[in-house]
This record gives sequence, structure tokens and C-alpha cells, in this order.
Amino acid sequence: MESPYNNKPRAALDGVEALFFDVFGTVADLRGGVVRQLEEVASKYSIQSVDWNEFADAWRIQYGKITKRISVSADGPTNLDELLRQILDSLIDTRGSTWERIGPLWNDEERWNVTRFWHNISGWPDSVRGLSELKNRVMIAALSNGSVRLLVDMAKYAGFPWDMVFSTELFETYKPNPIVYDSAAKLLNLPPHKCAMVAAHISDLEAAKGQGYRTIYVRRPNEDFAVQNRDATTVKSKSEAGGYQHIDIVVNSLIELADVLKDMP
Repeated sequence: MESPYNNKPRAALDGVEALFFDVFGTVADLRGGVVRQLEEVASKYSIQSVDWNEFADAWRIQYGKITKRISVSADGPTNLDELLRQILDSLIDTRGSTWERIGPLWNDEERWNVTRFWHNISGWPDSVRGLSELKNRVMIAALSNGSVRLLVDMAKYAGFPWDMVFSTELFETYKPNPIVYDSAAKLLNLPPHKCAMVAAHISDLEAAKGQGYRTIYVRRPNEDFAVQNRDATTVKSKSEAGGYQHIDIVVNSLIELADVLKDMP
């Protein structure tokens, strides 16, 4: 595949000293990892005829809606594990739900075990190598809605070599609240224009750009719910015809992003 940045000015990232990464879906294959573990627990309870991809998507969609609401209203738990457990309960306990037959099978302990599936997610095939190469050039930090414990557990499980982990739990809100982006930059003693947000979600980059960050879109399959048919191959940077004005660079992998930085002075 032709590199998506061949005809883009590398000046888009000139002076960047820190890369902040969305984790769910960008660095970690969240959907694939959650589905794999759901299938394992389903076997334990002999649960059949359940589309676990659909279940994982429903869990993820509710997570996105509720965290966005809390980022504005400040009404709700800012520890993601607590919120994920609440959503899980609603999926399997609501009368008429597609998954209500699962509710009686999972006791409190098992429900917490399932909630912690989000802690044990592997990276995309390029993630660890890409992050390791990028770490040689700039500071790399997670900037995620995940709880502190979740992000630390995932880093140890998947081998993510972060210099720093920024959980929105530390700021008592969620992305896309501007406080998240402003606070992370300040804690690294950097002005926003020396920071870049790396994400597979247009909405995350739009929020970061609004706070002065540079922005890098990573194409991941079936990941960006804001893109028609979740087809990330259609996403273009602002330097391309029909591109998104709040996206500076588009890459297909973190290894490709490392190549971009390698070519810079």
C-alpha cells in the first residue's frame, strides 16, 4: 500500500516533543480482545447462540455515549471500571434485552471478572514495535479514558512501553473534555503545539486540535464509529482533497508513523 504521507509536508509534525495516544482501538485491539475473552467465558457457562461481536459493540457504544455525557455534565462515575460494570449490568439485566438470559448466570464476582476483560487486551500487530521505535524519538504517553489501574494492567499485559500513563480518572472527567488535553500537556511542561494526539477516532482528534495539538489519525479496521461503514480507508488529512481539516497526518500503522518521524530532521 502506498504510504499515505508521501505527499504531505512533514512540517505538520515539526517541533513535536510528545505523542499522546488514545489506547482503546488505536493501540489496543479492544474489540478483538474483549470478544475473545467473552467467547471463553461463554464456553464456561455453555452460553450458545450469542453474537459476542454485537455484544462487545453494544458495550462499547454505551461506553462512548455515557463518557461523552459525563465529560460535559460531570454527572457519573469517572472511574471507568465502575462505569463499565454499570453498563454490563444494564445489558444483561434489562428486561427484553437481547442478552437478558445471561444475567442469572453471572454473579457479582463473575461480572467484575468480565468487566476486567478490558484490562487484558493485546495491541494491534504493529503497536509494540511502533511504540518502541517512536519512544526513541519523542516522549510517548497514553491519554485514555481507561482507569489508572486498567492502563497499567494493559501495559504490562500487552508490553506497551509508555513513558507516562495519563488516565482521565486523574482529571475527574473523560475525553473529549478540554481539561484532559490541556492538563496532559501541562504535566509534561509542554505547550500544546509541541504535542500530538494519535487516535483512530475522528472525534478525539477534533477535540485535541481544538486545544492546539497536532493530530495523527491511525487507520484501524472497524474501529471509528463516526466514519461511514467504519471504513477508515476513506479518512484523509487536511492536505488532501476532501480531507478533515482537524487531521494533520494519516497513517496506516504506528510503524509507519515511526517512519515519518525518522525522516524528520
